Amino acid sequence: MKTIREDAEEYYSNNIFCDGITEFEHDIAIRCYIAGAKNQVEKMYSEEEVIEIAKQYAKRCQATIQSTQWLTEQFKKK
Repeated sequence: MKTIREDAEEYYSNNIFCDGITEFEHDIAIRCYIAGAKNQVEKMYSEEEVIEIAKQYAKRCQATIQSTQWLTEQFKKK
């Protein structure tokens, strides 16, 4: 598994827009890439959070289905 730094180095070595940049600019770009990756990781949901969100959504959907069924029964032609 690659580190964030290795991923950043690969990204910038394969990016045609980075041809001709100075070593200083390259270092700044790598640091920004790493900072952005770390920021994204902090914003991610954990597996437990995703499961809890899914459970809450399922409960709301079930409640909606039940209320819709009740309403449908009330207005059925007899």
